[in-house]
Amino acid sequence: MPRIGLLILKHVYTGDLLARLPEILRLLPTREQAALEYLTTVLRYVAETNRELTLAEIEALKEKVPRKTGEIMITMAQGWINEGLLQGRQEGRQEGRQEAAATLTLRQLQRRVGLLDARAQARIRRLGYDQLTELSEALLDFTSARDLTAWLRAHKGQAA
Repeated sequence: MPRIGLLILKHVYTGDLLARLPEILRLLPTREQAALEYLTTVLRYVAETNRELTLAEIEALKEKVPRKTGEIMITMAQGWINEGLLQGRQEGRQEGRQEAAATLTLRQLQRRVGLLDARAQARIRRLGYDQLTELSEALLDFTSARDLTAWLRAHKGQAA
């Protein structure tokens, strides 16, 4: 088992780790629980030191390793997707949350101070989630569009 660790350390920074991984995974112990623990450790290490693995890369690796190991890898990948650990999932959730906050804030502003021009709407959509939260609280005290303009001016450097 130390050989597995040494091979991973050798290839992690050479750029050929993913190509060598099937060969390295064949060295896993035959005892099922030990193999599962080692496989989990290896894949997490690869994902954290090299870059995040994609589901497509894991599926491609599955075809190059023993059948049981491949099945375990896919099961782990599905768990990682549910945890948001695979590439892309987390960013999508954050973008969706930010867009929803911008849409809600714009609706609240239009009810509070009237229709907003396209430029003001664009500036608001560029705000980050935290700034949108601040604005949604501040707008409760707004009495006119001038209050919004003043708030945007005061928070100009915070736009994403």
